[in-house]
Amino acid sequence: MPDFVSFDREQRNHPAREAFRTWEEDREEIMFCDPHLRHFVSCRTEKLNFRNAAAFESMMPLVGKLTREYDNPRGEPYLDSVDRFGVRTENVVMHSAHREVGEILYNTGIVRAAKTPGSSFMQALLFYTLSHEGEVGHACPIACAIALTRALRRRGAAAEYEDMDRIAAVSYDSALRVGQLMTEVQGGSNVGGNEMIAYRNEDGSYRLFGEKFFCSVADADIFMVSARLDGAPGGTKGIGCFLMPRSINGEPNNFRIARLKRKIGTTSLPTGEFEFHGALACALGEPERGFEILAADILNTARWLNAVAGAGMMRSAYITASSYARYRVQFGKNIAFYSYVRARLADMKAEWLAALYAVWLVTDLDFLIDSGTANENEQYRHRLFVNAVKYVTAEECIRAIENGIEVLGGNGAIYDFSNLPRLLGDAHVYKLWEGTPGTLLSQIERDLGRFGPDALIAYANQLIDEALPNMQTVLQGLVFVGWNRTKSALYNMKNHPDSPDFSVTVRHFVRLTVIALMSMAAGRRLTSASVKDELLATAELIAWKEFGGSFESGNTRPRIDRVLGLDV
Repeated sequence: MPDFVSFDREQRNHPAREAFRTWEEDREEIMFCDPHLRHFVSCRTEKLNFRNAAAFESMMPLVGKLTREYDNPRGEPYLDSVDRFGVRTENVVMHSAHREVGEILYNTGIVRAAKTPGSSFMQALLFYTLSHEGEVGHACPIACAIALTRALRRRGAAAEYEDMDRIAAVSYDSALRVGQLMTEVQGGSNVGGNEMIAYRNEDGSYRLFGEKFFCSVADADIFMVSARLDGAPGGTKGIGCFLMPRSINGEPNNFRIARLKRKIGTTSLPTGEFEFHGALACALGEPERGFEILAADILNTARWLNAVAGAGMMRSAYITASSYARYRVQFGKNIAFYSYVRARLADMKAEWLAALYAVWLVTDLDFLIDSGTANENEQYRHRLFVNAVKYVTAEECIRAIENGIEVLGGNGAIYDFSNLPRLLGDAHVYKLWEGTPGTLLSQIERDLGRFGPDALIAYANQLIDEALPNMQTVLQGLVFVGWNRTKSALYNMKNHPDSPDFSVTVRHFVRLTVIALMSMAAGRRLTSASVKDELLATAELIAWKEFGGSFESGNTRPRIDRVLGLDV
């Protein structure tokens, strides 16, 4: 019988534990070696200064380490609403490591870039990178700060709040953390049903009375708040958008945090329920155009970055699972050699790449919108794609992460073993943020009914025609089948607006566009041979999955091997 010391040493040095350690080292080393992302960067050298992004990538292991310190039940923020003398302070207390991560993120200049029109590519690249660790308690306020900076730049800073530099600071300690307050107890998606009232003062400022049911940056220094103008009609036409500072002369600005709410994900981000008793605020832009500002400047920006984050989380989950499969041995061989595991991994990689190309399509359109150069057709495409891509990416992000957890088996369910449980919780929240699937589909349906599908179909036709020479025969056939089916569904939409297949049509349309973009990228000289083969195999696998048959059927196995390439 071995003594305890030798038994303990033997267990600590067990080959399976050594494999875990090697896996973790390998995962960190390859996490940010992404040839597909490098391809995007090389195609946009005139629009990107990659130095900040490269420096940020080198900091991401530290970001992950610090995030693990506070993104757990022991490090969650808490409400400290009164001081020791019973005076209300409405303070939200954050873990000390939260500030360290904030300093790293804001130093990249991700918010500051919003001051310059057409900075979409750099912001998307940085947001994609930071999202490899999930929300980390900062992605939401950064998205809010970018949206507010854009709104102030486009609409003109409100007279009472002109300090855009503090919102877009490159130091976390100097920056104003931004939150938004839109949702009320009677509903979140129906902003036109808001009951909170804004009363105008003689000096042009406003006083806010009412409540908001959610604010996911309860510790913010300044809030974007939707409220109905006093005496305004019902519906969205009566909604104004306001800026409300947290404090006035060091005192809480006539608001109260009723409670903080625990969520399924984004747990390091304090979500609060707010009451307003005459909070002082100023209008953002023209008060009567509040809903337009909310939709065009704030919601569209947030939906774009939400989709970018989903793509980042999907890649992180894929790297975690694929690297694990190379080192985990079961029944005498690495699990990467089992066909079921390979199918799961290929599915994850295909969905990540599809998401990557989809969000960069939206980023292309966002660049045109933000730089003020978009024509009417491009504005229409942006309006539809920003909603459609957010919808598809949010759905697939959850499924990709679940696949990763399945590859890790029981270890996948352990919170401190990998980042997958945290990513899964964050992905579920991201799916609901900035518009649930039903809300997004309803908006797309209304827009297609209003503008018709002709311009969108013409755009897709153009992409597919340009991509066809790069496609293999099987892929061409699948695209023709899928495109004819999708076009027919879009044209029939006006006759059957409540069709339950509408969500499938939206998904198919996004998929076909992405397949065309992948095939076009594969035909460019800048793409390496291995990346080119992966792209074509991925496009074919996505097309087969959408329009051909079972993902795991025998005739997809060669495609699975080509999609995975040398990864596993």
